[in-house]
Amino acid sequence: MHDLEALMQELFLYRKRLIPSECILLKDDMILSRSDETIVTSWKALHARPDLSHGYSCYYLKRGYKVSLFAGAMAAATGTATSWTTKRANPATGWS
Repeated sequence: MHDLEALMQELFLYRKRLIPSECILLKDDMILSRSDETIVTSWKALHARPDLSHGYSCYYLKRGYKVSLFAGAMAAATGTATSWTTKRANPATGWS
Protein backbone atom coordinates (compact mmCIF):
# COMPACT_ATOMS: atom_id res chain seq x y z
CA MET A 1 0.00 0.00 0.00
CA HIS A 2 1.31 3.45 -0.90
CA ASP A 3 1.93 5.99 1.88
CA LEU A 4 -0.95 8.23 0.71
CA GLU A 5 -3.37 5.30 0.67
CA ALA A 6 -2.27 4.36 4.20
CA LEU A 7 -2.88 7.94 5.40
CA MET A 8 -6.35 8.02 3.86
CA GLN A 9 -7.22 4.76 5.58
CA GLU A 10 -6.34 6.28 8.99
CA LEU A 11 -8.74 9.22 8.61
CA PHE A 12 -12.18 8.89 10.24
CA LEU A 13 -15.08 11.17 9.34
CA TYR A 14 -18.08 11.84 11.58
CA ARG A 15 -21.39 13.64 11.16
CA LYS A 16 -22.18 15.74 14.22
CA ARG A 17 -25.60 17.31 14.68
CA LEU A 18 -27.05 19.38 17.49
CA ILE A 19 -30.74 18.55 16.88
CA PRO A 20 -31.05 15.70 17.38
CA SER A 21 -27.83 15.44 19.35
CA GLU A 22 -25.79 12.78 17.60
CA CYS A 23 -22.31 11.95 16.36
CA ILE A 24 -22.21 9.21 13.71
CA LEU A 25 -19.12 7.58 12.22
CA LEU A 26 -19.34 7.86 8.43
CA LYS A 27 -17.79 4.43 7.93
CA ASP A 28 -19.01 4.04 4.33
CA ASP A 29 -17.73 7.40 3.06
CA MET A 30 -14.91 6.96 0.55
CA ILE A 31 -12.05 9.46 0.63
CA LEU A 32 -11.23 10.32 -2.98
CA SER A 33 -8.41 12.76 -2.24
CA ARG A 34 -6.75 14.40 0.74
CA SER A 35 -4.30 17.25 1.20
CA ASP A 36 -3.41 19.73 3.93
CA GLU A 37 -6.16 22.02 2.61
CA THR A 38 -8.94 19.72 1.35
CA ILE A 39 -10.62 16.36 1.75
CA VAL A 40 -12.86 15.13 -1.09
CA THR A 41 -15.31 12.34 -0.32
CA SER A 42 -17.92 10.24 -2.06
CA TRP A 43 -20.81 9.05 0.11
CA LYS A 44 -24.13 7.26 0.23
CA ALA A 45 -27.01 8.76 2.20
CA LEU A 46 -27.55 7.28 5.66
CA HIS A 47 -31.29 7.14 4.90
CA ALA A 48 -31.57 7.00 1.10
CA ARG A 49 -34.60 8.42 -0.71
CA PRO A 50 -35.40 8.57 -4.43
CA ASP A 51 -34.33 12.23 -4.54
CA LEU A 52 -31.28 11.79 -2.28
CA SER A 53 -29.22 8.63 -2.42
CA HIS A 54 -25.58 9.72 -2.72
CA GLY A 55 -23.24 12.64 -3.24
CA TYR A 56 -19.81 14.19 -2.97
CA SER A 57 -18.31 16.60 -0.43
CA CYS A 58 -15.23 18.79 -0.39
CA TYR A 59 -14.01 19.94 3.02
CA TYR A 60 -11.89 23.12 2.87
CA LEU A 61 -10.02 22.59 6.12
CA LYS A 62 -8.12 25.88 6.45
CA ARG A 63 -11.08 27.97 5.28
CA GLY A 64 -13.55 26.19 7.56
CA TYR A 65 -16.31 25.19 5.19
CA LYS A 66 -17.69 22.23 3.27
CA VAL A 67 -19.42 22.11 -0.12
CA SER A 68 -21.62 19.11 -0.92
CA LEU A 69 -23.39 17.90 -4.04
CA PHE A 70 -26.51 15.85 -3.30
CA ALA A 71 -27.85 13.45 -5.90
CA GLY A 72 -30.69 10.98 -6.22
CA ALA A 73 -31.32 7.93 -8.36
CA MET A 74 -32.54 10.05 -11.29
CA ALA A 75 -29.46 12.26 -11.05
CA ALA A 76 -27.23 9.20 -11.37
CA ALA A 77 -28.99 8.22 -14.60
CA THR A 78 -28.86 11.72 -16.12
CA GLY A 79 -25.57 12.97 -14.67
CA THR A 80 -27.17 16.03 -13.03
CA ALA A 81 -27.02 17.20 -9.43
CA THR A 82 -30.16 17.28 -7.30
CA SER A 83 -28.88 20.13 -5.11
CA TRP A 84 -25.81 21.81 -3.63
CA THR A 85 -25.16 22.99 -0.09
CA THR A 86 -22.41 24.85 1.75
CA LYS A 87 -21.75 24.62 5.50
CA ARG A 88 -19.33 26.62 7.65
CA ALA A 89 -17.48 24.93 10.49
CA ASN A 90 -18.31 26.06 14.02
CA PRO A 91 -15.06 26.35 16.03
CA ALA A 92 -16.83 25.06 19.16
CA THR A 93 -18.64 22.07 17.68
CA GLY A 94 -16.98 21.28 14.35
CA TRP A 95 -18.91 20.64 11.16
CA SER A 96 -22.67 20.88 11.35
